[in-house]
Amino acid sequence: MLKALTRIEHWLDSICNFMALMSGIIAVLAVILVCVEVISRYSGVGRIAIANEYSGYALVFIVFVAAANAVKTGIFVRVRFFISWLPRRVQGITNIFALVLGSIVVGVFSWRVVALFAQSLKLGATSLYATYTPIAIPQGFIIAGLFMLELMLIRLTIKASLDFMAGAVPEIGETD
Repeated sequence: MLKALTRIEHWLDSICNFMALMSGIIAVLAVILVCVEVISRYSGVGRIAIANEYSGYALVFIVFVAAANAVKTGIFVRVRFFISWLPRRVQGITNIFALVLGSIVVGVFSWRVVALFAQSLKLGATSLYATYTPIAIPQGFIIAGLFMLELMLIRLTIKASLDFMAGAVPEIGETD
């Protein structure tokens, strides 16, 4: 079972790394788009209609993928900061509880975003910009990021549970 969990953890890390790479590529493309917009405005050519809209969509994607990467790498405020005065074993239980609660909150939020995405597809909702981009596109970016965040929270919950069952509770401030 431990071998299967290790394989799943490796698979999740690979997906998260791929999404981080995609975020980097999208960030570079957004910067190029904004630079072209600025140059075209100041050269008298005019505005590029998609620059604001698409750079905003890129930012949404990057922020949600970054949240998953923050969970993966452990660079987030952990519940241990608030429970450092508890015995170590109770800290482990509280950490697992907080991770499960976080997974539930992200899951409920994801469910609502998926419902909003489905409604946008059904109604054919588009942006108010000249491009009339389907609103489902940025909502899809949010879903991808939330999916990654949920997977990373589940990964961290499994790891914390296995560590707890093995009797190993990380020191305060230690990341996985």
